[in-house]
Amino acid sequence: MIVDLLLGLGAVGVLVAGLLVRRRIREVTRRGPPEVDEEVLRRIEEEGVVRTDDPGPLDEEAIREEEERFWEETWDRPENLWG
Repeated sequence: MIVDLLLGLGAVGVLVAGLLVRRRIREVTRRGPPEVDEEVLRRIEEEGVVRTDDPGPLDEEAIREEEERFWEETWDRPENLWG
């Protein structure tokens, strides 16, 4: 009885989470690229960078190359500092 109730609540939770994620994805894709206005230009001139909530597209090839470099790394045994 209790197990059925917990499974039901878990299923409802997963369903709600899925719907929220789907809605968020739709909002992000509908929004499009960020616009550059006078305020953004002023920040670029003053700070030299622009901070946005949009992470931009990922360079999958660069990520793959960095991951391959990481796994090809040789790992030395740690030095024993106490003996």
